[in-house]
Amino acid sequence: MDAISLFGNLSFALSALSFLMKDMTRLRLIAIISAVLGICYNYSVAEKPLWLVIFWLSTFFSINSWMLVNSYLRNKSAKFSQDERELFEALFSHLSPFEYLELLRASKWIRVDKEISFIEKGIENTQLALIWHGKAKIVRNEGELIFLKRGAFIGELSFLTKNLPSAEVILLKGSCVLVWEHKELRKWLSKYTDAAPIFQKLITSDLAAKI
Repeated sequence: MDAISLFGNLSFALSALSFLMKDMTRLRLIAIISAVLGICYNYSVAEKPLWLVIFWLSTFFSINSWMLVNSYLRNKSAKFSQDERELFEALFSHLSPFEYLELLRASKWIRVDKEISFIEKGIENTQLALIWHGKAKIVRNEGELIFLKRGAFIGELSFLTKNLPSAEVILLKGSCVLVWEHKELRKWLSKYTDAAPIFQKLITSDLAAKI
């Protein structure tokens, strides 16, 4: 196999490999390399360069390069508070900084200075929360208590099933929680489709640990 044929085969092989990538950054990097090899191949394989193919490969190269640069700049510009940075490193490190920033923008921090009822049994719940400081307690039938600590989600069953809560959840004094309205969180999940499975895995894993 001569060098030109090798370039052509590598270009197609990398293009096929890119379809198997779940990570968008890796997909674009492989697609860029594939396009460069393809341009070299189509420039040299015939007596005259195959300009139509080269034009479209150059277009794909430019699009993927721009998307990579844009993603890098967005992630670099994402700034967080100390609590937000610690939360990112603890739970959301598999998201890109920009995806995480948008997840924060879809939420609000709530700090409670007295004990409050966050979820009431039998009443529709429209919020999902994450405990970052303090504790919450779940009150089940006959006064059974379960305490939730830092890193635990509140209301994930209501979010996943849309069923009415089967227990009351009370935030204890001094707690700090990150809260998402279901509507806003679903918008984020539908917009960031690469990040959505990561977030959903977090809440389903947390729910499974409680059962």
